[in-house]
Amino acid sequence: MPFGLTGRELAVLRLLATGRSNAQIGAELYISPKTAGVHVSAILRKLGSPAGCRLPRWPNGPACRAPGRPKHPAGGI
Repeated sequence: MPFGLTGRELAVLRLLATGRSNAQIGAELYISPKTAGVHVSAILRKLGSPAGCRLPRWPNGPACRAPGRPKHPAGGI
């Protein structure tokens, strides 16, 4: 699997990339929102994302930013 992701992590990643929340991912995959969050954390760790970073939610642009820092007006970092 790419980046060492499990099949379940890939399923979570696909849903996460569409902008779904942990609760929505959990409902769709029949897992708890907490379990979905554990998968998201594992995905970010395996992809080497910095702490406080979330995956992009297209078409709104990247969602990575330092905690407490406002999102860039252009949708960037």
